[in-house]
Amino acid sequence: MAGTLPLELLIAIGSYLDEGGTPLAPYTTVCRRWQAAFEPLIYSKKLVIHSDNGGTEAPLSAISVDNFQALTSSAGATRRTWIRQLQYIIIVPYELPDWTSRKHKGYRLQNPVREANNEAFKSAILKLFQVLSTWDRNNRLSLELGLVGRQPGEEPFTSYFRDAWEYTWDFTNGRTKATKPYRAYFPDNDATMLPYVPCIDTLHFVELWDPDNGQINHQIWARAIFQIAQHCPAIVEVHVDQDYQTRPDQLEYLKARRQAVSDGLAMVPSTLKVFDFTNELEEPWKDMLPALNVLSSDTDSHAMTVRDLSINLRTLKLQKTALTLDFLCPIDDFGQPTLPDLHWPHLETIELNDVPRWLPSGKWLTHPTPEYQARIAAIEDWDWIICHSEEGFVERPVFEIEQFHRLFTSLGHAARRMPQLTSILFHLDSSIHFRFEFRVTTGRLATATWFSRIDYRPDNRVAAAWGFSETDMELVDFKRAYSVRFITWPPN
Repeated sequence: MAGTLPLELLIAIGSYLDEGGTPLAPYTTVCRRWQAAFEPLIYSKKLVIHSDNGGTEAPLSAISVDNFQALTSSAGATRRTWIRQLQYIIIVPYELPDWTSRKHKGYRLQNPVREANNEAFKSAILKLFQVLSTWDRNNRLSLELGLVGRQPGEEPFTSYFRDAWEYTWDFTNGRTKATKPYRAYFPDNDATMLPYVPCIDTLHFVELWDPDNGQINHQIWARAIFQIAQHCPAIVEVHVDQDYQTRPDQLEYLKARRQAVSDGLAMVPSTLKVFDFTNELEEPWKDMLPALNVLSSDTDSHAMTVRDLSINLRTLKLQKTALTLDFLCPIDDFGQPTLPDLHWPHLETIELNDVPRWLPSGKWLTHPTPEYQARIAAIEDWDWIICHSEEGFVERPVFEIEQFHRLFTSLGHAARRMPQLTSILFHLDSSIHFRFEFRVTTGRLATATWFSRIDYRPDNRVAAAWGFSETDMELVDFKRAYSVRFITWPPN
């Protein structure tokens, strides 16, 4: 009798069971009719697969990439049309938690432990891409990737050291002694062995939720991320989370990471429409200290590659990312564009969230009061300031207005070259609560609003760039914000 139930009823039963958390796989074995009803429900959810390097014990919730290939090949190829989301857990030999070891004489960053992980990473990506390269490009896939270590690892010539990222009285030499975080990359930075996979349209390199291991960082190096994206010729979205802890005194690591992102962005196919990137804040030990210069050269190549990438984008989201303030539309000292031919035909949404209070060159955008600045100048023992848990913190209420005039002048010139623009959000990571919102509403009406605790008021250069008169501004939000309304956007 079970085999004669209408397919619509079986699907309704399956949906009800699925909502209640009941595993559906056993029901597919009743008969072919039940299999046809329940399998689309199973495979339309996020499917978790794992690399099976070395035959290790895998997470219970995942199937191996070999089983995945068998389930979606030959007679099972129909399942490809149901699968939309994959999470790929890459199993490497060794788990290497960040900042839990210190180096000793003889240590090398290129060592057998890290190299074994990199080889396993390469093999895992290659195997999955070989499987997916046979899929039709119309079977659009969203792919999440992350690493899991098979067993706790210890690198040669290191020893366990808890909280090696900290600067303490017991560990003031961590700049040279703390072991740098491990992030997987292709050996010799060579990913040319990867086949192209046109069915992948979205990549996620973010923190993953694994039922067996909890929240895990993806642990993939920036260059490898974009090498993977490079081999997805129909890629539409890339989401990257690089918000993992580093030591501010290991500047060479921070610069290398930033440069890897800059170089990687140049590899991304022009099909990309959504770029969502979260960086680490990359702040000094204490607010009293100089900000960090994370540039590898005199020019901000990262800002230039983001701008070049944005030309074809529909959505640009950056979080905790320090960039030259006129990165989208460079301007001269008079507030005029230096690249007048720039045009963004597709860009609809720009979000700049938790923007650092400093430039990537190490220049602070906010400052202490003169009285506090004098106290800072008199400090002789900086070790004491850094190590003391209650010292080194300072408010920075003095605002470099000119720098933000430059930002909003640049944004105004850029916005008027974006015919599809619907919104811009800017939020400064600061106690002054500085925020800018621009929104286009029905009928092409638009509003631009500047919120802050410091009474920021756009000047004539900002007004000219956006196409309004200074007299058009009105105080709103209990006189804590300036707002401008546009009858039509873009303005004539």
